[in-house]
Amino acid sequence: MSYSKIGWKNSPSTSTPINATNLNKMDTGIYNNDASITALDTRVTTAEGDIESLQEEVDLKTLATSYTISADNALSCSSTYSNLGNAKTLEVKKGNTVVVMARVGGLYISNTGYAIVIDAYADDTTASSTGAANIYPSWTSPAMSSNADKTEATLCFCFTGLSKGNHTFRLKWRTNNSAATGYIGQYGGAQIVLFEV
Repeated sequence: MSYSKIGWKNSPSTSTPINATNLNKMDTGIYNNDASITALDTRVTTAEGDIESLQEEVDLKTLATSYTISADNALSCSSTYSNLGNAKTLEVKKGNTVVVMARVGGLYISNTGYAIVIDAYADDTTASSTGAANIYPSWTSPAMSSNADKTEATLCFCFTGLSKGNHTFRLKWRTNNSAATGYIGQYGGAQIVLFEV
């Protein structure tokens, strides 16, 4: 509601007396203006938070990395961890929790009953706080024309306690037994998306 001015008159006019009615009107106007400024300040702070969230969503989209395998047996792992895909850098701003969402497709293994173990690493040295995932592919042969029979996994890894600043993240994989070799075959691949919460 807009404020209506009293329109003070100098003496000898008596049309605008200095009394409780006029002073209370001014007092109420000052109070309402203060409340409006406070509410506006809150709306600005909320809008800034929305802008920051939107920026994080934009960052989320730009922090995706992927690759596609073009031939069978093009990528394999033994019982020792090796890199799976490219590393991606994220600036950790809050130091709370970093989430790595991953999708890996086209998995198969040389011997059934063994697992392919996948974990996310920060700076190539720090394993995720959530721990590795064990995936048991049912397919042991690359001889197929599509990825339909190979195993696909969607995984989520978290990191806590990372310092603020830039960190690189990547997937690493291995088998859970030296008697088995893990593969990503034709039409397979991996993607990761990083964000901080």
